[in-house]
Amino acid sequence: DIQTLNIQAVQLNNSLAYTPLLIGITQEGDSIPNDSILNGMTLLPNQMAIGATWNPAYAELTGKILGSELSALGVNLLFGPSLDVLDQVTPNSATEVGTRTFGGDPYWVGKMGQAYIKGIHEGSDNRVAVIASHFPGIGSTDRQPDEEIATVRKSLELLKQVELSPFFAVTNLDQPVEQIVDGLLLSHTRYQGFQGNILTSTKPVSFDATALETILALPEIDPWRENGGVIISDDLGSEAVRKFFDPLGTGYDARLDISHKEHIVTSHQSC
Repeated sequence: DIQTLNIQAVQLNNSLAYTPLLIGITQEGDSIPNDSILNGMTLLPNQMAIGATWNPAYAELTGKILGSELSALGVNLLFGPSLDVLDQVTPNSATEVGTRTFGGDPYWVGKMGQAYIKGIHEGSDNRVAVIASHFPGIGSTDRQPDEEIATVRKSLELLKQVELSPFFAVTNLDQPVEQIVDGLLLSHTRYQGFQGNILTSTKPVSFDATALETILALPEIDPWRENGGVIISDDLGSEAVRKFFDPLGTGYDARLDISHKEHIVTSHQSC
C-alpha cells in the first residue's frame, strides 16, 4: 500500500527521516461525483439511502467495509460522514447536502453517524481517522456553500437542537470510544446564533476566532477538544472563500494569502 511504499523509499535513502504519510480523501458512496476512488472498491450506497433504512446496523456495516478497504490502500484519514441535518427540503432547496446526509431528524443523524464512525474504526483496526462534516452544520444554509459564503439564520438554541445535535452525539466522551469522532471539518458559513447580526461582510465562522472559540467552548464540545479532538478547515481554495476575500478576482492564492486572514485551524485542502 501507499504507506509501505513510503517506508521503502526511506529505507532506500538513508538521508531521509521516516515520517508517516497523512492521506485523506472523501468517499461518500454512489460513485461519481461523490467518490474519490472509482475502481477496485465496493460500491457503497449514499448516506440518504442508509438513513432511509432507520437501522444503524447498516450504517455500521457500510463503515466497516469502507474502513477495511481504505486501510488496505494506505488511506488513514476520511473526510466524512456528513452530519448535516437536512431539515429544510424544498424543490428549489439552496443547500448542496441532498443525498449526502443521513436525513432530516437530528437524533437519527446522530445515531447513524455514531454507527458509521464505529464501523470505520473497527473495519480499519483504528487505522483510519474520521473527520465528520460540515461542522457546525450546513443543512439550513441559504445558498450553495461552495459557491458563496452561506448563512444559517438560527438562534443558538435552535442550532443546538438541530444542526449541532449530531455533532454532540459523536463528540460525547461517555460512550464506546469507537463511536467518538476523531475530528470535525469546519464549514465556511456564517451562523447568526454565534455571530449576532450577520451581514454579507461578516466573516465565515472558520475565520472568526471569537465565534469559533464560542462554539468550541460549548460543554458538549469542550471535553472532546481537550481530549485531543481535531478541527480541520474545509477547502481554503473554494469559490466561496475566493469570492469573499477577493471579490474582484485580482489573484487570491489560498496557500499564500490565507496566513493573513486570521486562519486558525488546519486546512482540508492541504491534507
